[in-house]
Amino acid sequence: MPDAPPPEGTPEDAPADRSTSPRWTRRARVAFWRSKAMQRSRAFYRKHEPRLSALFFVAGVTWDLAAYDRVDSGVVSVLLFTYLLVLGVLMVASALVEAGRTQRAVLLRYQNALRYGIQFCLGALLSACTIFYFQSASLTHTGGFLVVLIGLLLANEVIHRRLFNLYLLLGLYLIAAYATFILLVPVLAGSLHVWTFVVGSGLALALVAGLITLFWRWQVFVRWRQLVGASLVVALLFGLLTTAYVQHWIPPVPLALRYGDVFHEVDRRADGYHLRYEPAPWYRFWQTSSPTVHYVPGEPVYVFTAIFAPTAIRTAVEHHWQHFNPADSTWYTTDEIGYTLRGGRREGYRGYTFKRFMRPGPWRVDVRTDGGRLLGRVWFEARAVDAPVTGLQERLYE
Repeated sequence: MPDAPPPEGTPEDAPADRSTSPRWTRRARVAFWRSKAMQRSRAFYRKHEPRLSALFFVAGVTWDLAAYDRVDSGVVSVLLFTYLLVLGVLMVASALVEAGRTQRAVLLRYQNALRYGIQFCLGALLSACTIFYFQSASLTHTGGFLVVLIGLLLANEVIHRRLFNLYLLLGLYLIAAYATFILLVPVLAGSLHVWTFVVGSGLALALVAGLITLFWRWQVFVRWRQLVGASLVVALLFGLLTTAYVQHWIPPVPLALRYGDVFHEVDRRADGYHLRYEPAPWYRFWQTSSPTVHYVPGEPVYVFTAIFAPTAIRTAVEHHWQHFNPADSTWYTTDEIGYTLRGGRREGYRGYTFKRFMRPGPWRVDVRTDGGRLLGRVWFEARAVDAPVTGLQERLYE
């Protein structure tokens, strides 16, 4: 009798193993699985499976939001690496079973459990990456990659129940490994440069190439066209991901813009940064400060930002001040002002830049890394006035 039947099965569906299991143990297991409580539980699950799956998904994402607090946490790094390793092992085991290349009783007995394990580990990786990439994403520029991650996270909940396709699994594994390594390598190296991306993406490719090699040696792939097909799928997907990174379509993880806005005055004191601003109109209840800045010509306008970076990272960021010219519908960069960022602060490293000689009209300030990767944008409208604005409010950013 197997140690545990598959979720949809009953004890009668599996062959008995009388040589290794005492009679009283077999009877106890049979009695347990035939009990009214277990029968009712299985019937309840089958009846409400879609609702329960959605509930488990929401609960899992909620747990991840609480668990994945900081990307530079050692626990987070160990968890993500463990998920990657276990996912690879489960993929190999499941592929051997599906191809009929193993007679190990434990793998045959728990074939369905292997699929659930693949779904769980892949979902955990995609969920963690979605959380961290969401923190770094600019919805106007890098939001597309975030949408892809969210789509894969949702698809992962149903796809493994309908088919087992090694090409698909290898592609998903590459995406998960790619997103994980280019996130964690800068954290572990304490640096954010091109070489950290090269190392991270190279590790992801090497890991998937190792799986393909095992599939070939253990005759999961028995024809050359299967090996070539899997290699082409991985190579094409790797090329697309690298192109997306080079084109700055992937968020600049592990950096994240925690806060950014425009102010009339920024004053640094012992207790933090004192920020003076025009309050937003009552109908813009979701905003604290007004998106319109009234300034006297020659008066400085400030943009304040707080950027999270892992503890070991020290890098440069830049504020690109851009003015919109309605004549040709183009944004023109007027100033590029940078400063050095030091990581480790939960609320983000605070910094600001300012500009004195403003032009009326729409403005935006791009917050970028020294490599040109977009962290976020601050939008506002500048309007010239004859007298200084009164009624400014003040807030403290510690």
